[in-house]
Amino acid sequence: MRRHLFGVIAFWIFVAGTACDMPMPPNACGGPLAAGTDADCRIVFDGRAREFFIHVPDSYTGSPLPLILDLHGTGSSREGQRDLSGWIELSEREGLIIVHPEALPGITGRTQWNAGDCCEEGQQADDEGFLREAVRITRAAVEVDSAQIFATGLSTGGVMSHFLGCRAADVFSAIAPISFQLSSTLTCEPARPLSMIEFHAPTDRQRPANGHVVTLPSGARTRFPSAFDSAARWGEINGCAAQPRTSFASGGSRCVEFPDCRRARVMFCAIDGAGQVLGGHVLYDNNDSLDLAEISWSFFESIP
Repeated sequence: MRRHLFGVIAFWIFVAGTACDMPMPPNACGGPLAAGTDADCRIVFDGRAREFFIHVPDSYTGSPLPLILDLHGTGSSREGQRDLSGWIELSEREGLIIVHPEALPGITGRTQWNAGDCCEEGQQADDEGFLREAVRITRAAVEVDSAQIFATGLSTGGVMSHFLGCRAADVFSAIAPISFQLSSTLTCEPARPLSMIEFHAPTDRQRPANGHVVTLPSGARTRFPSAFDSAARWGEINGCAAQPRTSFASGGSRCVEFPDCRRARVMFCAIDGAGQVLGGHVLYDNNDSLDLAEISWSFFESIP
């Protein structure tokens, strides 16, 4: 019920194109951070005011923990993603540090990430730099396992996850994009093997799983391949075998893995979202009650 409610809220955000504007507590991102802290971080980066949350689980003892960067979609916010994705609940069970950053408004006032040749809001902020800085500040405030820093996100948060995988593999060791593919034209040459698990609903109406074209404010058009071909490209990048094998099936959902990669793993999951918000675009609500955060974390902690 909670997931369904937040799915409806997310749908309203996508349609209305406005981000939440909630009162924020005073800045609290200075370290060291204690167990059970929810820090509200406000910084100036590249001449712009930027914000992100840091969640430190109750189980934190000072020993290094994995860090998950969880990115919202267009028109949403750090609050919206925090309440929607399930990572905060998983953090308490598994002992994870969760960072929820917020994108800046684009040309129509909707928040959106700058992921290179995407997307419609024409965002020009240095979001790669900002997200690197958010990770750096977090690592200065709480002990983080530098070998276990991961990125995930929904919709344009998903395409930003792809972008970070291509451009910031020196920081991130794996990504879990949801409901958005890797651009066909983005140069993607990670500095090291970069593991990836991608989730998409075959019925997605917002970012169709069989491929779609995004028109930028300049009039330029960026083609995004099918979700499967997007994952297959990550397989090529990591030297995996071309033919995937089924690794998981539940109800109408199925995950496949590209085998024999070079010190990495690459998976693609087609999740049954038929009849859900935007055909399953807000894929945390799905017909097989799959917890995407839980699946992603299981994938992350298995990386060679």
